[in-house]
Amino acid sequence: MFRFGDPGTRMYGTMGTNHANLLTLWDGPIYQGEVSFSVAGGQSPTGSNCLMFTPDTTVSTPALISKVLGVQTKWGFACRMKVDISTIGHGWVWLTFYNADTLQMGLRLRTDGSMEVLVGGNTFGFTTARLAANVWTHIEFLFTNNPTNGAFDLWFDGVNVLSASGISTQNGPSAGADRLIFGSLTGQDYGFLPSTTPLIYFDDIIVYDGQPTDPAGNPDIHDQIGNCRLEWLLPNAAGTTTQFTSTSGPNFSAVNNPIPNGDASYVYDQVIGNIDTYKIAPILLPGTLVSSVAVVHYLRKSDVGPRSIVAEIRTGGSNFDHPSKIDLQDDYCYGFSNWGSDPTDGSIWTPIKVSAVEIGQKIHS
Repeated sequence: MFRFGDPGTRMYGTMGTNHANLLTLWDGPIYQGEVSFSVAGGQSPTGSNCLMFTPDTTVSTPALISKVLGVQTKWGFACRMKVDISTIGHGWVWLTFYNADTLQMGLRLRTDGSMEVLVGGNTFGFTTARLAANVWTHIEFLFTNNPTNGAFDLWFDGVNVLSASGISTQNGPSAGADRLIFGSLTGQDYGFLPSTTPLIYFDDIIVYDGQPTDPAGNPDIHDQIGNCRLEWLLPNAAGTTTQFTSTSGPNFSAVNNPIPNGDASYVYDQVIGNIDTYKIAPILLPGTLVSSVAVVHYLRKSDVGPRSIVAEIRTGGSNFDHPSKIDLQDDYCYGFSNWGSDPTDGSIWTPIKVSAVEIGQKIHS
């Protein structure tokens, strides 16, 4: 099931004060995370913004951001990555999955452009294939966490470069992983050569688990997704139902900021059952298949006591509530509500279908 996506900062353009825009999506930062991630304008594979990682190589502390996702025994991670290989020192651990504080599996980039697969912090093996310097490569890593029947696969641009099965991929007494760590686990003393300034770029970050259906029971990604992209579609017109109140112009224009602006413009409501939906911009990236979609919210409550919403999607002339409610907090929080396929009939999404949907929210409680 599609669990998390970061389209490479195209959604927010800048990091914002204290990296608030990055942390709309990610948890953290930890250690250097706040200063190590930035927006690289015009550097993505399509010429738009992407995420750039430049840790402080004069210190030995890690540089991390994280995402807590809940325990699952099967996880997949995909992204596009570009790196100047010459800046890497002994090795750089850039992706790990944890169960609480116990490392389960991860990836390390080696100085020659090859990658190691880590099992419980130990190197299981490394690829003979190597990343080319300063070239975008689609990387996908899929693993099953199990003490005796574990497995993993690693792909570069859709080609399997390392795999294993029937092995122990569980570290510690508890199965599964509940947290993704993204960034350098080691600082200048191990990860980077002193006095270098690594420039490492990321785009189209996608995380999924082994659940074959979304919360509504529709088929969703749960195995290799292959070389694909992540597109961010903002509201561009009023939807069928506009029952919320806008603080600035039409409802859709108050919530279509590519950079989250907090209380500068928003929509609000307190009547249980009220709905606000918006038409969205069409898909621009080429392709004939959409693997999954998610409605993403940035929201908070101003009431005393508990309040919640559910994401709303309108497709085929009907509205569908997402089964999982989003509990609001006094401070802004992030909501991610996915539909793995068209809820009208469970069929796969297509660019035409997605471009015609309306998205929004409904007051739940």
